[in-house]
Amino acid sequence: MDHSVRSLFRLSSLYALGNIVVYLLTVATVSIYTRLLPVSEYGKIAMFSATLQVVMTLALCGLIPSMLRFTKEYGEAATLSSGLVSALISGSVVCMLLIYWAASLSGLVFGTPDYKTLLVVLAFIVLIENLAQPGLSLLRIEERMRLFWSIRIIRTAIQMMVAFLLIWWLKLGVYAVAYAVLFSGLVQLSTTLWVTRQYVTSPSWRLTRILFRYGVFHLFTSLAFWVLAYIDRYFLLRYCGYGDVGIYNLGYKLGSIVNFLYVQPFLQSWNARYLGVSIKARDLDGWNRFFSNVIEKYTIIGVTIGISLTVWARELVLLVSGEPYLPAVPIIAGITFSLVIFGIHHALQWGIMRAPTPIFLPIPIIVATLTNIGLNMLLIPKYGMIGAMSATVISYVMLTVVGLILTQKRAQYKPKILWRIPMSFIVCYIVFVLITMWLTPVWERILLWCVYMVTLYLYLATRYGAKGTIQQLKALTYSIFKI
Repeated sequence: MDHSVRSLFRLSSLYALGNIVVYLLTVATVSIYTRLLPVSEYGKIAMFSATLQVVMTLALCGLIPSMLRFTKEYGEAATLSSGLVSALISGSVVCMLLIYWAASLSGLVFGTPDYKTLLVVLAFIVLIENLAQPGLSLLRIEERMRLFWSIRIIRTAIQMMVAFLLIWWLKLGVYAVAYAVLFSGLVQLSTTLWVTRQYVTSPSWRLTRILFRYGVFHLFTSLAFWVLAYIDRYFLLRYCGYGDVGIYNLGYKLGSIVNFLYVQPFLQSWNARYLGVSIKARDLDGWNRFFSNVIEKYTIIGVTIGISLTVWARELVLLVSGEPYLPAVPIIAGITFSLVIFGIHHALQWGIMRAPTPIFLPIPIIVATLTNIGLNMLLIPKYGMIGAMSATVISYVMLTVVGLILTQKRAQYKPKILWRIPMSFIVCYIVFVLITMWLTPVWERILLWCVYMVTLYLYLATRYGAKGTIQQLKALTYSIFKI
């Protein structure tokens, strides 16, 4: 493993460790929700979270990728100050619109205007979260990871404790979650502003316009990703009810372990380190080797983590939420596979994202989103949660395929990647998931997992030899766990 790949995965390990802690706190919070509240009430929490995500996407207006793209070019102070102005403007507009339309949106999301107050609380959450994002993005760019993750972890822990107290003591249900998010968001905002205060200066209105212009393409892309990830809850609510929404959301949440543990750390380090890097013509061969190496290593690690998670999906559901949520087991397997595939897509989009105005960036996600909506309408009425999961898997595969085709046709940099090895592992992953997600005895799943691990070792030994395999494992271990 060459030094640049090792460095990339080492930075990913910092994100991974922080994500693991945040995710464990999130799972503990979900366990509180699912054990103290009825399944239908957890379904309402799922709908609140999905709505918060889409409103946050609108309010941010692509600000985070804009800051990652232009901070190295314009400097930390100017970019942070302009980012704060952008966040204040867009967040305030969205907040006021939410308050004005709260009753109507409550009827649209929950089927009744009774949750108007909940959406008013959500409006203030959006403004607070928006203002915290420029500072958090700056910490990522400067690779001040211990500080970045300390803020995130403390915020998540506060949110969990406040939610538990409000649910257990005051019996507030979904409102407990909203108030907990609001209070912990205030703590995160005040801390972030304090640690980045030395960079705050007069904003550049020219840079503010640049951030908006670049971010608008990411806005449409982010909205499409929200549809891809969350629209199935609304279809499930319409055709199946809050109970199925709650079970499906738990499966999606637990399937996202691979996202927190591996995919997002990889993408966060990838964006922070390489989004602002330029490629020269004389370096193309080296970059092609680098991309092939990254995709191969990413796929092998992602498939191994995903398969290992699928083996223990049933036991994980029982541990977190109990037998009423066992129908979420096959959901975990499908979502895990989809998220591993998503990481490959995002890395391939790098050539398109490097453009000053990334006009081709929304195309793959728009195609995948339209596919997802159509499949949800077709499959959910007949197959329920399994239909929603199937629509998600097919849509993520479509996303990756269209992104690959577009990158090779339209990107400024067209990576030449050797696909034989990554595709072999992906096919192996598909076969494994199709078999194991329906197996009940744990020993059968463990046996199949052992078969995969032996196959992985034989591949490494065949390619690198016995000594080379040990060296690769040492390099890989160093890359993932060295801090």
